[in-house]
Amino acid sequence: MPTYLTRAAAVVLAAGMTCVLGGANAAGQQATFRADVNYVEVDAIVTDAAGAFVHGLTAADFELFEDGQAMTIETFHEIDVPVERADRTLYSNAIVAADVASNDRTAEGRVYLLVLDDLHIRPTATLAVTRRAREFVERYVGSNDLVAVIHTSGRANVSQDFTSNRARVLQAIDGFMGRGLNSAVMNRMEEFNRRVQDGREIDARSVRDADSRERLGNARATFETVRNLATYLASLSGRRKAMLLFSEGMDFESVEGDALSGALSEMQDARRSMLEAIGAATRANVHVYTIDPAGLSSAGVGAETAFVPSDAAASSLGVTTQALAAERRNMRGALRTLAEQTGGVALVDTNNFSDGFSRIVRENSTYYLLGYYPSSKPDGKFHDLAVRVKRDGLTVRARAGYHAPKAGAPVSKRSDDPLHALISTAVPAPGLPMRLAVPAFKHTKARARVWMALDVPSGVFRFDEKDGVAAEELLLAYQVLEPGGKVAASSREDVQMRLQPGTRAAVERSGFRVILPVEVKPGRYQVRVAARTVNGARQGSVFADLVVPDFFTGPLAWSGVALTSASQVRVPTRPGDPDLAKAFPLMPSAARAFAPGDRLAVYAEAYDDGAGARRTVDLGAVIRDDTGRAVFSTAEERSSAELGGGRGGYGFRVEIPLAGIPPGSYVLTLTATSRGSRDAPATRDIPFTIGIS
Repeated sequence: MPTYLTRAAAVVLAAGMTCVLGGANAAGQQATFRADVNYVEVDAIVTDAAGAFVHGLTAADFELFEDGQAMTIETFHEIDVPVERADRTLYSNAIVAADVASNDRTAEGRVYLLVLDDLHIRPTATLAVTRRAREFVERYVGSNDLVAVIHTSGRANVSQDFTSNRARVLQAIDGFMGRGLNSAVMNRMEEFNRRVQDGREIDARSVRDADSRERLGNARATFETVRNLATYLASLSGRRKAMLLFSEGMDFESVEGDALSGALSEMQDARRSMLEAIGAATRANVHVYTIDPAGLSSAGVGAETAFVPSDAAASSLGVTTQALAAERRNMRGALRTLAEQTGGVALVDTNNFSDGFSRIVRENSTYYLLGYYPSSKPDGKFHDLAVRVKRDGLTVRARAGYHAPKAGAPVSKRSDDPLHALISTAVPAPGLPMRLAVPAFKHTKARARVWMALDVPSGVFRFDEKDGVAAEELLLAYQVLEPGGKVAASSREDVQMRLQPGTRAAVERSGFRVILPVEVKPGRYQVRVAARTVNGARQGSVFADLVVPDFFTGPLAWSGVALTSASQVRVPTRPGDPDLAKAFPLMPSAARAFAPGDRLAVYAEAYDDGAGARRTVDLGAVIRDDTGRAVFSTAEERSSAELGGGRGGYGFRVEIPLAGIPPGSYVLTLTATSRGSRDAPATRDIPFTIGIS
């Protein structure tokens, strides 16, 4: 998993690395909550006799009890998050993902963490997992939701940090491969059959599960992953978080019959790990939904039972169909326990995944969020919770309790370094609205140059004026993170804004832009930028997914796209390195909404590998509305002779007048085609709007 989720799966993050974010209440405003270690959040779903959610309740309608003692409800919000579907063009069923990132809607959607338990999914069930996980993302995830994917084995290269980019999420799901162990009973059965065939001695000591230790270790690893991810998500308070654990279940009970020296202790460790996972989830208000993708079919079970011997010797050694069934019950029992104890639901022994997925969305969209401070001090014990409604005929569903932190646990507080805290959160912090573009261009053979454009809107700065000069300070920090969390590049910027009256007026009218050039190797990254206005006392962060191709060795390919407009070039901009800025044809913006009558300017480079005979490359740009009708197009012919035999790029610059194009949603598509080549045309799609704020 890129960045912090991978680390969270391995270690618990420091308590100081927190940022309090809000969910969206019924009025669409943020609900802000504290994240103290002794502060408890519990969400409640209230339904009538027909099962419909009951809106409009107030804190006075609720009673909240901990261990039978009435608690004072300190914070209360009704959360009602709509499910918004991504726009699809009428001429294509595909969703064109935005090429820029923003944090303006971070608090307006659901948070889903998909945990693919490859340690407990057999290879033969791989397709079932990918099918169910893809179904959830494609049919139930809204465009305003954030989704992450992680594998319990720690495979960072095929995981995905929180993103609203559906294509990235599906790519991470498609990289899944189950690596679960064979059944413990089946291992004993295979050993039993081998010994029968070879005429060797058969007893309880010789017929055992050779994978016992690894099986226990895998169970601990999965529970520790759940625990650490829940601990990480604790910093995201003021909203409900859903963890979807796709797994066939963990069995740490069946090892008792053939336990080796120390196995009993390891089994107890596995049980303790499960309790710690439940405790972390209940403290963080993370609801675990466990999903056995096999459903009722239990693919492979029938085939396994066909090979289970039925003689007395096998029965005396626990190699029976009954033992196999008991093992299955243990595995699914662990899934049920995780779900039930954290307020989630277990989709186990069912083929009705559609209803289950709908329920997950429903429960994470509409609910009441209650916060309180317990009267008791942290003691590390489990505390019962009961939420009641004073009105008759209503049903309340809330989790049954939580595990308090241990005595002496540090109180979570804001970090002394707010920018570091903002970069370290699970999802972007929306306190300071920002948009981020990260177009990458060829630079050297080893590295590409990314022209990060950070757009900060007007209205967030507060200027101190002296002698006709308006002063404000914008603090910035960024990290470019590889899969696994390694920092590929990072920097801090202190932008001293000393503005003359005309420039101040422009900032207050159009906002402010900072260009941050950075060089990285080809690969997959997440770019995280945090910002804070000193006088304005606003702070936030924005995260962008970045894929940098190998521009030197691959087929014909486009760079990133630098896009701006006549109005956007008037936005006051700090260009980063002035010398670099002068050498680049067009500084990008992160704007993708333009006014009618504006004029777009586009710059990109098409890279040819330079191999083979001289050839012609066709470059083109077309803008289509959502019906597929082209409202603008241009094309030009280029020759590889321009490259002089090298591996350079064809610079492609286009200006597009928007006058006469009606308001609406559009897609700009760049194409590059090498005549006579078998390579597919290279394309880049940039969605944008005209006359839609």
